[in-house]
Amino acid sequence: MVAPSNDVSVLLDLSANNRDALATAVIQMLTVSSCGEPAAWDDGLDTVLHNLSAGRTVGGGHGKQNGSFSGQFRTNATKIIIVISDARPNHTLGCDYTPGVDYAFVSGLAEEAYTRGIHLATVFVPTTGADAYGFVDTITSIMSGMASTTDGMFLRTKPDASDLASIIMSIVDSCGVGGGLIVTPNEMVLSNGETGTATVQNYRPGRDPSTLVYDTSGVPPDFTVKFRKATPEVAGTDQRSMDITVGPDTFAGAYAVQVTAGRAGFAAVQSAIVVVYVDCVPPFILGMPGNQPASVSVKSGSAAQLKVVSNGTSAFRYQWYVGHTGTTAFPIAGAITSSYTTPSLTTSTEYWVRVTNPCGSTDSASAMVTVTP
Repeated sequence: MVAPSNDVSVLLDLSANNRDALATAVIQMLTVSSCGEPAAWDDGLDTVLHNLSAGRTVGGGHGKQNGSFSGQFRTNATKIIIVISDARPNHTLGCDYTPGVDYAFVSGLAEEAYTRGIHLATVFVPTTGADAYGFVDTITSIMSGMASTTDGMFLRTKPDASDLASIIMSIVDSCGVGGGLIVTPNEMVLSNGETGTATVQNYRPGRDPSTLVYDTSGVPPDFTVKFRKATPEVAGTDQRSMDITVGPDTFAGAYAVQVTAGRAGFAAVQSAIVVVYVDCVPPFILGMPGNQPASVSVKSGSAAQLKVVSNGTSAFRYQWYVGHTGTTAFPIAGAITSSYTTPSLTTSTEYWVRVTNPCGSTDSASAMVTVTP
């Protein structure tokens, strides 16, 4: 089944002994641009779960269903539905995603799949279009949540989907069942520049754990993630320590970091999510003596030393200026630390400093350096 141009097209019903028909249907599978981002993949899932018929309106009113689906899973079969997309769902409103409503719709479908013993294997294709729209985190959250609800698998292809075939094969080989990779803790609260360590336990390492490649996706550009080999706490498993360091420029917020384990050249077949909450406090300067730059007097031809003490989340950046607080016309080149030594002065001059971190900035009070004979 495919969802081209916001339509749902049933290429083959679910039936026994249809291997040749399946091969023909696979060749016919294609997709073309929808009316934009998002797309009607959620309506395709709805069709399979509820045996819906041709002619109905889908894609938030911008598409239709071509072909009917009436197939039934065999009672004792392993039941897998594979969802592949580079976009958010759009069941309710035209060519747009309705926060909360569309998420509730696909979450409800996932809950229903779980009660019927169906695993959802969701595959995100991070195309340049998906990245350009800026919805990668949202799509990842939706699709990984659906897989988690059904004890299924959430996987991510290369941007050009060149590894999609191997990913589908890995889903079939593992019967669409996720798990096997456990991250503890699965939530961290870190500040900028701070490092947190989690334990990654792999309960399905295969015959040769030394060939496993651990990786992460969904991390901000200035995050640093390192994996260290550890002694397994459970015999027969593979264990790594994962160090996550938050960069100096990461904004406050929650980041869903996907941890994967696979083998070089093959699709990752195990994944887990750890949520990193970046707690960032904007800089502030206390008014107590010693925190703000202090006004001083110096003899003509002498220099003065000024300093500021800032509070809040670390990774502060400083820029000193000549003039009254808020006047940015005269930045001082190279004056980018918490202290500043003026040049030799012959006239009284005001100075101030702006302190910045990823959450904001604050300006100090002005310090007057008074020059005396």
